[in-house]
Amino acid sequence: MTSYDPRLLLNDEPNHASEIGERLDDADRFVCMVAFAKESGFTILDEKLIKAVKRGMAAIFVIGTNFYQSQPTVIDKLLKLKKVGDVNVYMGSTERRYTFHPKLFLFEKGEDAHVIVGSANWTGGGLSNNHELSVAFGKKASEVSPQIADWIDSLLSEGRFLKRLRDASRIMPGGMRSILAA
Repeated sequence: MTSYDPRLLLNDEPNHASEIGERLDDADRFVCMVAFAKESGFTILDEKLIKAVKRGMAAIFVIGTNFYQSQPTVIDKLLKLKKVGDVNVYMGSTERRYTFHPKLFLFEKGEDAHVIVGSANWTGGGLSNNHELSVAFGKKASEVSPQIADWIDSLLSEGRFLKRLRDASRIMPGGMRSILAA
């Protein structure tokens, strides 16, 4: 990876899924922050994601819970992935006054960072079928990664999303309770 000027990423060729999959192949660290995560998106990238974590890639997932669009099966699979490697999973706060709505994919390799930020959620439509628009750019990791880490830390300290998934077990709807209690 090298630094490069911003370019538009549409769900043409390459689509979001192929771009993310290509970046997972050699990333040292991956940060995924999305409002919605669905099985339809997870299955597109699950093999590459599992392979990357097994080879040592660290990963942070921050998944929104607003509007109950993120599927419990995806959260369950991410929690299981924690057993394979260095994976942290956070969920957006279920308080109604906050809506967790970013769509950010960050890949670090050595001193370089590749960032995709735009409209694509981690869903089948968001990654491949919908009319989505994102900006992909490369920078030195030291220029962008600390800003994202600081934002995550500030959201955690402000209670904007849950640090430990078991904290949500008493307030999430039905299907999430069994997953979060694990």
